[in-house]
Amino acid sequence: MSEQQPLHPIACQLACLLVEEQLGPLCKEVCDLLLRKETQSLPELSRGTGCSRFELHQALLVLIQHNCVQPYTLVHDEGGSTPAQTVFQPDLRSILYRFRSARCLLHIIDTWGHIDSPATSKIAECIIEGLLENGRLTSDQLCINVAGKLDAGCKNQTPHKSIKRTLCQLISNHYVERAPPADLPMPRVTVHPKALSKRGGMSSSAKAAADQAENVRRLDKVGYGKERYRIPNDLRLDDDSSDCQSASKRQKVNHPSGTVGAELKGAPILWRVSFEEFNRRFRHDACVELIDQAKDGKAAAVAAAILQKTRQFETILKEESSQPTSAGIIKAALEEMKSRDTELPDIPDVAEALRQLEDDDLGLINSAPGGPDGTTYQIDLRFCISLTRLKAMEAIVRQRFGRLGLRIWRVLLLTGQLEQKSIKELALGDQKEVRQLLYGMLKAGFMAVTDIPKTADRAASRTFYTWRVQPESMTEKIGIDTLHAMFNVASRLSVESVLNSELLQQLELENKAIFKTHGQQLGRLKVVRDLLESSLLRLDDTSALFNDF
Repeated sequence: MSEQQPLHPIACQLACLLVEEQLGPLCKEVCDLLLRKETQSLPELSRGTGCSRFELHQALLVLIQHNCVQPYTLVHDEGGSTPAQTVFQPDLRSILYRFRSARCLLHIIDTWGHIDSPATSKIAECIIEGLLENGRLTSDQLCINVAGKLDAGCKNQTPHKSIKRTLCQLISNHYVERAPPADLPMPRVTVHPKALSKRGGMSSSAKAAADQAENVRRLDKVGYGKERYRIPNDLRLDDDSSDCQSASKRQKVNHPSGTVGAELKGAPILWRVSFEEFNRRFRHDACVELIDQAKDGKAAAVAAAILQKTRQFETILKEESSQPTSAGIIKAALEEMKSRDTELPDIPDVAEALRQLEDDDLGLINSAPGGPDGTTYQIDLRFCISLTRLKAMEAIVRQRFGRLGLRIWRVLLLTGQLEQKSIKELALGDQKEVRQLLYGMLKAGFMAVTDIPKTADRAASRTFYTWRVQPESMTEKIGIDTLHAMFNVASRLSVESVLNSELLQQLELENKAIFKTHGQQLGRLKVVRDLLESSLLRLDDTSALFNDF
């Protein structure tokens, strides 16, 4: 499971707006309280929302069903007499990922079409669409849902065996995962060392109990990690395909004696979309696109082959580099990709292409000698994402502050920090205009200024002021600004839906007379909604680059 995203206020407001639009006002009220308090038990939620027990149960069931809230088991004292308590924690990251649903579907359509037949590609699309709409489903519920989508208006019925075979392939490729069980222990809350020193530190017995509790948490988390993409026996027995059988052989692991393993307990296994895997694929696509722009299509194909072979070994989303891979494995991966996609360029000498990439001044691909297969190669993913962010920052600075503003920003990025007079000379600009742009970028959070006093009184007339660019703080600022923009666009889209609610209801009832009486209003509504929705998709791409990758 990925780490919890920091609960920024604008991100919480955006999540509440999305929950209210898709799941209703009651779910929004419960989600808002959880986002403000972070962790709440059932009695605390009842007191905080003022809802009845029945309404609260229904709202929590809907939120858990759609992966907006995750229940945990809170153990007060290990081995003590106090019973364990179920607490609820919001999953802000999963809520905001709902903006990325369309991009996930497009990725499946583009990728799965090269892997298998059109019929299997359509089944995979329907499986992902069904899980995005319903949150989490069992395999039988998923088969019924997908069959209903495929068989609408058709006489032939899609066999459940084909659906389960495609589900096995999606699980093997980590697009679909098991939903985490409700009895996982709470993630450990790290206490600041200063707070411990004020309390006088922890006693030896308390420290031993805390270490024991942490070992239990780690065991359960490792256990869920092993179960996360394991194909259960009912799907494995129904599917006789070679892909599923080979995947099931790779996934033969010993079940830990923890709280996970719903199949062993007899409880139904719930499946959900693995947004972490989709984000990993999008992150890799961004790296391949950067290499394509920096070099050529052949270098991008080599990078895509490396990432395809090493993707399954990544344990976290923000890996700094790919796993080391030999030239032979990369060549085999390129041949496999070429058999699926004939548009890929021909690379007769893979070793020579790797050497050219290694000798490049950018250092996007590194090599290491040794190993049983000879020299190994790996992609510096962190550096690729940093360069992609810098290119996006340049576009934003140029759009807001013009060419001179971009020259000033580049000069400070390359030199570190300079005085205003030196900036004017290097950027070739007017002193007054340079000063206005510097303070404009300082107000926008794109610049930082440092004062260096000559005397102890720090008088302005006897102080040097140097300017500098901080890419890390600028990345955080652009990420927050993007969430602000998404909230504004989503709010406008919600207002348009409220103002035209009667018109939309008539459209749902398929009232054809509405086109004659309100044709112009419908045309305006369609243009506005298309513009706002496309803006949301573009903003979400920027948010993914600066907040998730």
